[in-house]
Amino acid sequence: MSEIINVALCLNNNYTMPACVLLTSVQLTNKDLYFHFYILYNDIGDNNKKHLQNCIKTNAELFFCKIDIDFYKIFLTSYKKDFEYISIEAYFRIFLPSVLPNSINKILYLDGDIICCDSLKELWNINIDNYAAGVIPDEDGQKVTIFNKLRLDFKGFYFNSGVMLINLEYWRIYNIQNKILKYIETNKEKCFFDQDALNYILFDQVVYLNFKYNVMLCHTSKNVFIENKYYDERIAALKKPCFIHFITSLKPWFYECYNPYASLWDFFYSKTEYKNKNKKYLYKGKKHIKWLIKKVIGKEDVRSHQYDDYQIIFSRVIEEIINNYN
Repeated sequence: MSEIINVALCLNNNYTMPACVLLTSVQLTNKDLYFHFYILYNDIGDNNKKHLQNCIKTNAELFFCKIDIDFYKIFLTSYKKDFEYISIEAYFRIFLPSVLPNSINKILYLDGDIICCDSLKELWNINIDNYAAGVIPDEDGQKVTIFNKLRLDFKGFYFNSGVMLINLEYWRIYNIQNKILKYIETNKEKCFFDQDALNYILFDQVVYLNFKYNVMLCHTSKNVFIENKYYDERIAALKKPCFIHFITSLKPWFYECYNPYASLWDFFYSKTEYKNKNKKYLYKGKKHIKWLIKKVIGKEDVRSHQYDDYQIIFSRVIEEIINNYN
């Protein structure tokens, strides 16, 4: 057996289906690798556990790790209702060093709204022995107001916590878990979930990875807070993505999603046992009717047109990936 690649997800019942799509994509694009998937949860029904187990192929094993609800009571007052599409279970990643066996020294953490489109061998082999984690810049990676809010020196990047290659041994040695918890508890009002805390505590202790490991469409924007010298790397990531991250509330499992990579998510979705279930509508009432009218006249979301310059890239990438793994 080849080296085991450890992957962690933090889920609830609502994210079971997207997680099945993610797990399916990882296995389908990495048939030569072997995985241990660790699901951190507090409440997932037996039927949803069965769905997760059913999507495991011959090159993987699945483990459930229940987190006691008392562990995260301190987060409830810092939870932002304006961002309800972000589940509070995302905080569970903080507990990876104590929940997982000490024999596991490295793990790849992934948000549930991600798909994998390429081999993870190169990523897993990146040496992070002297770092707390390998991370990828956020869309606001060099936004000075964020650094000022966190009272950090303006250097490096503010990173997105949706994809993290974590050095668990480092976290245990330097007590990272408790430092993050303490920061959240004393900064509840200004914390953007645990992402701010992770950036503050891990400042100067991370190595920045290629943009292809956390492709977010915001990286195509002219208004992105990242220096122009990284433009070529960002475009290369769009052409050869490893992970595609569907940030914002308009997820690809909603009809309203305008993300041009949504059809790739649909492809991996079609490989799961959910394939015969229809998507859902996010918008309700008048907002839903307004969206339907705009869709009929071809103007369903003006934001979708900000990616027109990249449509050739998107089309080629989607065609190539589907042809490779169909």
